[in-house]
Amino acid sequence: MEEEKKPTKRVMFGSQFVGEIPAGDFMAELKASQELFKVKGINLPPIPIERQMFAQARSFAEAGAMLYRGDGGMKIGSGVVGPFVVMSVFSIELYLKTLAAVHNVPKLQGHELVDLWGKMPAAARDIAKREWPASRSLHKVEGAPQLRECLARLSNVFVEWRYVYENDVSSHVNIPEVVACTYCLDAACRAAFHARGK
Repeated sequence: MEEEKKPTKRVMFGSQFVGEIPAGDFMAELKASQELFKVKGINLPPIPIERQMFAQARSFAEAGAMLYRGDGGMKIGSGVVGPFVVMSVFSIELYLKTLAAVHNVPKLQGHELVDLWGKMPAAARDIAKREWPASRSLHKVEGAPQLRECLARLSNVFVEWRYVYENDVSSHVNIPEVVACTYCLDAACRAAFHARGK
């Protein structure tokens, strides 16, 4: 009996084929790629911490998005709403911390989104604010709330929803706001990397 071949990904260095690595989650592929480069004698500069933070934020956002997309969207009682909320709001936290790091703010601590927002420099907040209207429109957020308003409503959700069964009351979560915040902050981080040449 022939053994089933596991999926792989090709690793390139510019236009040069370096080898193949096992396909998996982003961080595992990143580590495997780094090892492959090392074995092949290709010395790459270390990955800046803000790029690592961004990769982690994106991995949680993508995991949340996979639950959200499911079979046409989430259904109440399906069991995926809680994990979607926790992963997505955690990604928002990581995006905020990434945006601050790109603007040379020392490592931010905590989970409260509105506090993290307040600790970011105005330039970082301005980038996110510029991305907000398009994301708010794309994800059909009702009314015209500002980004900070949505972050304030989601501020403690990560802490409250991780162990929702331990709380008497959990925060109400507006799903389109969660999705819009996630997409907005991903775009803001990408714009900040570009603007600051990082």
